[in-house]
Amino acid sequence: MNSIVYEKEMPVFLKPYCAAEEMQRLKKVDMNCGMNFTSVPLFQGIEPYTRYEHSVGVACIVHRFTKDPIQTLAGLFHDISTPAFSHVIDFMHGDAMKQESTEEETQNILAHSHAIMKQLKIDGILLDQVYDYHRYPIADNDRPKLSADRLEYTLSAAMDYGFASKEDLQPLYDDIVIGVNEEQERELVFQHAKQATAFTKIALRNGRVFTSIEDRYCMEILACLVKQAIDMHVLCEADLYTNEEIVTAKLANSEMRQAWQAYRSIQHVMTSPMKRDGWISMPAKKRYIDPYCLEKQSRVSQYDAAINQEMNAFLNETDEEYMKGIMKDGKEYNCCGEYESR
Repeated sequence: MNSIVYEKEMPVFLKPYCAAEEMQRLKKVDMNCGMNFTSVPLFQGIEPYTRYEHSVGVACIVHRFTKDPIQTLAGLFHDISTPAFSHVIDFMHGDAMKQESTEEETQNILAHSHAIMKQLKIDGILLDQVYDYHRYPIADNDRPKLSADRLEYTLSAAMDYGFASKEDLQPLYDDIVIGVNEEQERELVFQHAKQATAFTKIALRNGRVFTSIEDRYCMEILACLVKQAIDMHVLCEADLYTNEEIVTAKLANSEMRQAWQAYRSIQHVMTSPMKRDGWISMPAKKRYIDPYCLEKQSRVSQYDAAINQEMNAFLNETDEEYMKGIMKDGKEYNCCGEYESR
């Protein structure tokens, strides 16, 4: 993917950490949470966008604005515990709304990485300083504030989905500085209203993809499929911490291959206000960003009435509908493994 230039080149001190096996694994874990394996039109033909690319991007953003190797490494490592299919496994763990259960292994993975621990010792950095990026507000903070993590996936997802080009997005990134927000906290902020407004619109457009019926339905279905594969001993939990190439090969070459191929064939999702047999309902985690703008001394939603209305409409959507997948051949997807004609 033709990425935004976060820094002219990767900081040299990051290279040994990026070369570690635990980081290299992320090159085969996609950011799209299994949607890239479906037949949903938006995800057809998109370029791979990996957890590795995202992690390096976050690290480079943090470094550009802080020049602090500790905060930069915390940003680099923030997704090191992400399993195959990413947040699908949070769904499997019953954590669809927060999507944080898969972060619990970060410290353990780092502690057991010989290459990373060796390099931390060389650099005089303690594990306790880098395993939790939540403590560094430039790397991560509470929604709807802007952090390096949200900034990177917003820009990259917009390119991945074809919502904007690098040429559209680079000027938005270049307008960002570290500022002090209305709570007197340090935050990544926009200097000018034009760029802040454009970015907020893009983030909302991405957010509608992240909460779409297709996304919610397919992630829950894949979570059920993975759980079934574990119950049938086709997969084990440890397999999820290899990569998606290995996991999908196991699914495709097992007694679950029909279920896996059916999942891959899901193309559209129907909805109904009423509960029906075989239909599912799944709430959504609302991902959105309301950045602070120095020119206006306020957040975008406070000075732009149209965005305020759109943002509130998005946040107030109930997501209470029931959903049913339709495969490429026109048959209804049935999570029990039987596929019915419409």
